[in-house]
Amino acid sequence: MNYLKEMKAFYNRIIFNPLSGSAVALWHTLMHFNNLSGWQERFTVTNIMLMETSGVKGGSFSRAREDLIENGFIMVEPQSGSQSPIYQMISQVYVFDQTGAAVKPVDDKVSKADDSVDNNVDRNAGDSLADNVVNNPADNAVPLYKVNNKQEKKQKDKQTKTIHKQQKAFSSSAISFFENNFGKANSFTAKEITGWVNDAGEGLVLHAMKRALELDRKSWGYVKWILNDWLKNGLHTVEAVNAEDLDNRSQLRNRGYQHKREVVPDWFTERKQAMSKLEKGQSNPMDPEATAAEEKEIAELLAEFKKGSQSGTRGLTPCPAHPGLFNAGKIYTYESSRIF
Repeated sequence: MNYLKEMKAFYNRIIFNPLSGSAVALWHTLMHFNNLSGWQERFTVTNIMLMETSGVKGGSFSRAREDLIENGFIMVEPQSGSQSPIYQMISQVYVFDQTGAAVKPVDDKVSKADDSVDNNVDRNAGDSLADNVVNNPADNAVPLYKVNNKQEKKQKDKQTKTIHKQQKAFSSSAISFFENNFGKANSFTAKEITGWVNDAGEGLVLHAMKRALELDRKSWGYVKWILNDWLKNGLHTVEAVNAEDLDNRSQLRNRGYQHKREVVPDWFTERKQAMSKLEKGQSNPMDPEATAAEEKEIAELLAEFKKGSQSGTRGLTPCPAHPGLFNAGKIYTYESSRIF
């Protein structure tokens, strides 16, 4: 292909047959990859690469590709499983017969021959044709726009049949996967699966089906819920979904387990310390190291607690094990760390 000629022919054509901005961007991207492949007649490139390079993603990508197929700019041959589709660019540079009618797209060989036209053409035949056209304009003149419209109509009809075949091929694997794992797909479900494949892409639909199976939800309704949730969160590719899953798992690991902590008031801690001293004194009544000062301190603490129980423990429940301890809800004893 001649890159410049193809671009000129492409823009001349879309003047009267406009394409969406997404379709134009996708065409340029496909031409770029076809150029990188050395202008091979058929080449493969992943949908992810096309989306990232063209900036056309999700449903817009599927619609743009269908638009190019429908209007005769490209041909797409889907592959089974996760293999990339095979693309073929359709030349927009035409050769014309003696009436001025477009005959067929020019391939590389014809293009090269056209670029180096032999000057030893039969000039007599050319002059004769020119004289015939001049002398009989009414008999020979064919409006160019009518010829082009006729050719485009034939091409559109052909491309329409092609796109129907391709759409059926794209959706057939998704429907087959559904029937093998979920059950028989009625006509309504099959139509919905085909619509989702055309809008979101076959890979994303299959990934949603697998996710539903992992969660033991074997219904098309649940698959649709998954797809809608992904698209709502801007996840238009399988890679984006996997990256989101990885990020969520990482956040859960970093968050860890948060243990609840009981809030113990200061007065309870102070009383615990006092009771420890008291219990220690009671467990060693004959300890020769016990002094009169310690006994006095314990007596003062008991007096203080009794006073506090009369003024500051209204409505509180006394601990059956330690009458000097009160709590509004949970009552603790620190001898065995049990909660009464």
